[in-house]
Amino acid sequence: MEVGDDVAVKEEAHREDAPATEPPKAEPERREAPASVDDSMVLTTHAVRLLAKRMNVNLTQVKGSGKRGRVTKEDVILFAESGGKPAKAAAKKPVKTEAPTAGKADKVVKLTDARRAMVKAMTDGLSIPHESVQEEISFAKLDKVCKGFVKDGSLQYVSFVVKAVSCALAQYPVLNTHATETRDNEGILVDYVEKADHNVSIALDTPSGLLTPSIKAVQTKSIMQINEEILQLMDKAKNATLTDSDLSDGTITVSSMRELGGIVAAPLIFRPQVASIFIGRGRLMPEFGKVKGATKV
Repeated sequence: MEVGDDVAVKEEAHREDAPATEPPKAEPERREAPASVDDSMVLTTHAVRLLAKRMNVNLTQVKGSGKRGRVTKEDVILFAESGGKPAKAAAKKPVKTEAPTAGKADKVVKLTDARRAMVKAMTDGLSIPHESVQEEISFAKLDKVCKGFVKDGSLQYVSFVVKAVSCALAQYPVLNTHATETRDNEGILVDYVEKADHNVSIALDTPSGLLTPSIKAVQTKSIMQINEEILQLMDKAKNATLTDSDLSDGTITVSSMRELGGIVAAPLIFRPQVASIFIGRGRLMPEFGKVKGATKV
């Protein structure tokens, strides 16, 4: 037997004589905040993004259960409760459907006050002589700015659009006007009021219908200030706490259907304003002339 073997036998015997010790208790698993990731392309709302940030949830790993894969508040909570694992969807109970029958009586549905106001505004808008112009604008650089500047997705594209509209109104003040009720003998407009402030209205889809609160004096505010006001107006609209002041004195309207998927539309003008801007859904488009040897189109 070698010296080394003797030492090994003694050490082994010593271990067998030693009293048994309890295995160390496993520490509870701690969830760490995920590294900064780009989740701006995840279809969800600002409130859900804030919730995910507070719960340290990476939205890119959450499977949305909403329409078109939208991530909902419940999706984030279930994901967090499952320890970061995709939550199993609850088994759907079969829906009992009744065979279509004829002879049911028609039903008269009264419009709410908010919807009546919306109908009135749309009817007025159709009576205003107007024309529509569509343009395609690249948001590639703006997309990089939004993603690089704020990581939680709270910086809205429309904030930049609102500020850009204000800069344009400074050069073309005729668009920042209110038409008066003064008409000549033929019913044609006689004059208009050129407004001093750029009070940009933003169209918001609310449970009560379409509402257009305005951001006051945009020409005096930074993009971040505009963005903060837009988020506040969105929260007010969701909670039905918009005031008369919020909804009055807009001088031009910006509306967007990015989440609904519309690309081109002809927005109505809200009297007494004289112009309205619509933002369609962004989409990836091929670029020509960027590759060496390619023909610029």
